[in-house]
Amino acid sequence: MKLAAFQADFAAYLCGATEAPPVDPDRATIYRNNVRLSLSAALAANFPVTQAMVGEAYFHQAARRFLRDHLPQRPDMADYGGAFPGFLAQLPEVEAYPFLPDVARTERAMIEAFLAPQAPALTAAAFAS
Repeated sequence: MKLAAFQADFAAYLCGATEAPPVDPDRATIYRNNVRLSLSAALAANFPVTQAMVGEAYFHQAARRFLRDHLPQRPDMADYGGAFPGFLAQLPEVEAYPFLPDVARTERAMIEAFLAPQAPALTAAAFAS
């Protein structure tokens, strides 16, 4: 098995997309649990108000479902979860709380503003024109 294929198979196992690890299952389970806890913690850190509104237990359940199909695209966990508000909006149990995805979108917008590149300052001359 080529390295890239092994890494893809292992990543799929770690995030729950497959139940068959490409390595010893006892050892792989340790890594899988660590990944799930780490990604759930990253989402909780990025969406603290959303978590407070639904409770820790439900939030981590939703986070676990989210991470199956939404792997981090960058190593910066502060950026993880861009699709989480849309994911929440698709959950049937969230229909009773129609404001919840908007709360999550607001939290995501704050993260994006924080992570955005610094824009040059607007000068008085540019403002006047």
